[in-house]
Amino acid sequence: LMGRLPTELGLLTGIRVLLVSRTDLTGTIPAELGRLTNIQDLVLQLSSFTGTIPEEVGQLSALTRLGLSFNLLQGTLPSFGQWTSLTSLFVGNNDFNGTLPTELGLLTELSELHVSNNAWTGTLPTELGLLTALVTLCLLYTSDALREHLPGVGQVAAVLPQDPPHLAEVVRFGGVEPERHQGVDQLAGAPAAAGHGRSRVAPGAARGRSQRARPGPIRRAAGGR
Repeated sequence: LMGRLPTELGLLTGIRVLLVSRTDLTGTIPAELGRLTNIQDLVLQLSSFTGTIPEEVGQLSALTRLGLSFNLLQGTLPSFGQWTSLTSLFVGNNDFNGTLPTELGLLTELSELHVSNNAWTGTLPTELGLLTALVTLCLLYTSDALREHLPGVGQVAAVLPQDPPHLAEVVRFGGVEPERHQGVDQLAGAPAAAGHGRSRVAPGAARGRSQRARPGPIRRAAGGR
């Protein structure tokens, strides 16, 4: 599948799932997708989308999963105050920059947060401690600018929620390429597609980020601190 994602998709206002994965699609994500007010599962990953996430996508209040991993997206995350039902957010392996927004603390239903392999700066927001449903936080190949401010293992535990169901796994920054850590599709938040063997070099590697061995997954048992 090549070309651009058609703006006419915005006319399909009744759809609940849009899955576009492992394609050669390019260009920007159409702002018209903001018209899909009933959509719950929006996955546009393992492609070559560029530009920023449209602000209109940040207004999709029915979203439960947003998967944009393994693209060439830039800029910052849009205002997403309407994502109150979101349980999974996958934006890893892009070119996002700026700070991780404190508004992430508003996504109280969030159980999976994957922001790996981008160019984030600043510090890890303490507001992540409000995410009591969070199970997995993935920070593989975080940029040097953010890595310098990442707290140690014990301090990460202090920032994150302490009550059940607890954070089961923190992947701070990896010692292996993301594809080898869990498999491309699993890390991106989608089941593997049979018959498709496409793989992409992690954008961080292409940009020359450090690939030396670093600490791998830090696991906490449920109920532990």
